[in-house]
Amino acid sequence: MKKEKGFMLFLLENKFESGAENYSPEYRELEIIKRLFINQDKLDIYEFAEEMYVTESTVHRDIDKLENNLGEFDLKIRIKHDRFYVDGDEWSIRKALHSYITQKSNNP
Repeated sequence: MKKEKGFMLFLLENKFESGAENYSPEYRELEIIKRLFINQDKLDIYEFAEEMYVTESTVHRDIDKLENNLGEFDLKIRIKHDRFYVDGDEWSIRKALHSYITQKSNNP
């Protein structure tokens, strides 16, 4: 039985180490934008933090950073009952998404 537990821990460590770059701030930002703007999901802060291997405080900082960039589009990221979502009209969401894609494609 110990071999199975040790083997499982080894797999988790390898998965985390090999995928660590996937959970960078840039990757988290992209995931938040994709899920909030394209999928129009409400995200649970605790589940997102666990999925990205970060703390809830890190997710809050990511949200704050993103929200600062969204101010020019009259968009807000709201948090209600530990779930966050984008608040704004469809046109503003489209403009913000277009701006983000244009910016990222010009500065890969």
